Amino acid sequence: MKNISFISPFCDLLKSFTSTSILDRASKKGVVNYTYLDLFSFSNDPHNRIDDYPYGGGEGMILKAQPIFSAYDSIPKEDMKRSLCLLPTHFGHGLIGNCLTPLLGGHSLVLAPATNLDVTANLGDIIDAYNITFMSSVPTFWKKTLRSAARPKNKSLRQVHVGSAPLSSDLWHNIARWSGTRNILNMYGITETANWIAGASLAKERVEDGLVGSMWGGKAAVLTNSGEIDTHGIGELLVQSPSLMKGYFELPD
Repeated sequence: MKNISFISPFCDLLKSFTSTSILDRASKKGVVNYTYLDLFSFSNDPHNRIDDYPYGGGEGMILKAQPIFSAYDSIPKEDMKRSLCLLPTHFGHGLIGNCLTPLLGGHSLVLAPATNLDVTANLGDIIDAYNITFMSSVPTFWKKTLRSAARPKNKSLRQVHVGSAPLSSDLWHNIARWSGTRNILNMYGITETANWIAGASLAKERVEDGLVGSMWGGKAAVLTNSGEIDTHGIGELLVQSPSLMKGYFELPD
């Protein structure tokens, strides 16, 4: 199945266009899958603005780069072509982040029988045998794996997510050396945001303990102890995300 992602401030107009005639029939037959990314949902502007005045002056308005790049970065890439799931699938990280995200992108998923000592000790061989390009994980898993597993030889891994607990800078670099890629991302999110809302990659950032990078669409703020809402500080984290859940299936609010 071919995946086509539309990035636009007029997603409703595009939906009406792709829900008629040949484009609609192709979607219903599973030939193509359409994804619509609303630019307004990816703006980090307080008022969700996606345009601004030209940098060099002059008449008119132009689209900002930030919402476009944030929307593009949210599209599943070929890095997830073959995903390996070692995590339990009864919670958001394993189910949404490791399984459903690659499957939604039309990619393949390999399920490990269990995260036991045999799987951990032979992780490099498993990655080579199935040409795994993507996997998600937790820091504790890597602390065990790096002590026992041989490195993969085929260099098929392109992207590794680490989440659900703080990631130290030392472990971050050790994972990169073992896996053969610097595209190791420390992720941040909660189940209710389905599920990652930010991530920092060793390939793009000067990493430090616990760094989770910039928001992937949406906005974040801090409700300080004094009751004020600020862009930084110590307090309760407030999140506005285009992927925020509306509720739990068949459960009251």
